[in-house]
Amino acid sequence: MKREEVLLYINSNKIYIYLKNKKKEIIKKIDTSSFFKYGEIYNEQKFIDILDREFNEKFLLKPNVTILYNDICNSDIKFLYKEALINLGFNNISFIGYNDLFLNNKFYNRLVILDGDYYIFLKEKNKRKSLSPIAYKPVIIGTKENEYTHYADDNYIYNEFKKYVLKMT
Repeated sequence: MKREEVLLYINSNKIYIYLKNKKKEIIKKIDTSSFFKYGEIYNEQKFIDILDREFNEKFLLKPNVTILYNDICNSDIKFLYKEALINLGFNNISFIGYNDLFLNNKFYNRLVILDGDYYIFLKEKNKRKSLSPIAYKPVIIGTKENEYTHYADDNYIYNEFKKYVLKMT
């Protein structure tokens, strides 16, 4: 039996799980406001409860987990993910940050991610509640924007993450 490879990504309103060996994709709308705020985990117990519920339904034995995470944060988010997944008994856990994922994007210098009610400025490595003031024309992921170039697909980041990881293996 081959060890399952799991891709995990959580944003402000969805959890994305991809079981690589089974080629099974789970995308669930969930309310992350009880544990996720401004792209960071602020209630670890609720975060653990959500992940336990999602993964216990899948009956996974010691999977390898790859997590896409917001690498522009003030907390040790890698530690929090590891603690939350400890009950899963993972074999190996690896992380890919937004900056790693989008570094080779031709718009990287102008790329801005809208996640819920805040913007992530990748190159500048900061978060803000609004786009202004901004000295350049951003390329925005996650919104329909009339003034700027945008990727409005809700699942764009997740799909890029999946392509990135599947290309590596």
